[in-house]
Amino acid sequence: KSDEGDAILERLISLIEPRTSIPLMLDAPDDASLENLISLDPVLLDCATAFEKRLIFDAVEAGKLCYVVTLRPSEKILKTSFEPLDLYRMLEVVGDILLNLPILEDVPDIAEYDTDKYYFSFKFLVASDYAPDLIEDLLATFYEIGEMSARLCNKNSTQAQN
Repeated sequence: KSDEGDAILERLISLIEPRTSIPLMLDAPDDASLENLISLDPVLLDCATAFEKRLIFDAVEAGKLCYVVTLRPSEKILKTSFEPLDLYRMLEVVGDILLNLPILEDVPDIAEYDTDKYYFSFKFLVASDYAPDLIEDLLATFYEIGEMSARLCNKNSTQAQN
């Protein structure tokens, strides 16, 4: 069955690839290849799907700067007009969201849970064309609703060495 599946996949690629401007890369790069290009928390890398790993690899290879953006909304965020999906809209200003990971360590047990408080925080991997000094400026509005940090992850970027 594996050979049959491989044959079908090869046939699909041969039909689609001539119509695309870049070759289709359906395989995930191995973790070592990614680790040579980008410095990521192992938890983020372990959580990435094969497709997300391919997106990360291709973004770095294309010259994008990758940032781990950690966002922690204020506990009182639910009392504002802010919607959790607004986080994505804010980050899309910076670049392409390649990966997101909710951080649940501050979520209390159900007996202590207060429905008026927001306990979640997030880590996002964002591919961008913007230099590090512009990232915080672009995300400055987030400081009004919580805590934010951004860290450049590219290992061989001249930006990463500054």
